[in-house]
Amino acid sequence: MQCPSCNNDLPESAEFCDLCGCKLTEQYTICPDPACGKNDIPEEANFCPDCGAELHHSHHTSGEATSAHATSKGISIITVPSRIDTPRTSTSLWKGVALAVMIVVGAAGLFWYDNAQRDERRRNEARQEEMRQQQEARRNEEKQQQEAREKEERQQQEARAREERRQQEARQKEERRQQARLEREEQARNERELREKRQREREQREEERRKEARRTERRQEQASQEEDEITGSYIGISSNGQVVTIRVRALRDGLMVNAFGTSVMALKVKPGMYVTPVGDSIICKNGEISMIAKNQYGPDVYYMFTKKGSR
Repeated sequence: MQCPSCNNDLPESAEFCDLCGCKLTEQYTICPDPACGKNDIPEEANFCPDCGAELHHSHHTSGEATSAHATSKGISIITVPSRIDTPRTSTSLWKGVALAVMIVVGAAGLFWYDNAQRDERRRNEARQEEMRQQQEARRNEEKQQQEAREKEERQQQEARAREERRQQEARQKEERRQQARLEREEQARNERELREKRQREREQREEERRKEARRTERRQEQASQEEDEITGSYIGISSNGQVVTIRVRALRDGLMVNAFGTSVMALKVKPGMYVTPVGDSIICKNGEISMIAKNQYGPDVYYMFTKKGSR
């Protein structure tokens, strides 16, 4: 079964064409004019809508015999009188003539139908080619539009990325300037603090030197005064009742004691206190000298001396 509109091959049970959507249950009639050849004329029409040719339909009366050539597109009908008033001897001739006419008309119909089919196929192919070209053009246009949109989006993204990079570089540059300025300020502050610290240290060292000089001077004055106070002749009495006279000369680090005809050096342990090499202890205080002499043969001897002329 073929579609009467596009000649598409269809199953016998189909009611519509799956290619063009044409309804298949309607019957169509072919225009008898070979120059027209319209093949989709409704069966109820009496004239061709393109050329106006009269359409011959079969009514199947008792006085006529109808011969029809059926095609998949429609029906071409030829009506032949069933009774002809001719001699009986010419009946077979008329039958031959009728058969020849039917064959010629059928061949013409087939030729026309084949041409119509080829034309229809060409028109369908042209329409399909045009539709393909239109679809291809639309696809190309959509592709170009998509590419243009993508290109524009890429350009916008690149522009935004460049702007962000520029802003980031500007921020980094400004941060570096701020950091450099802060570092310079910090360095200047550190240098100022270091100078101030060094100045304070110098002042402290100078103050310490002045204090040390004053302390040294006072110690020297005290030592000189102490030497003046200590140096001289002393007379004393021991714990065993012996009267002893000694001469003492004060030195910076100790005392030189001349007693019993010998001189002994006593080293200064602390202010006013001295010790001899043999372990004798000497204490000078307020112009008086007390001495504890070590005695290896008996108990230690204690001496108490008073400077001569102190009273």
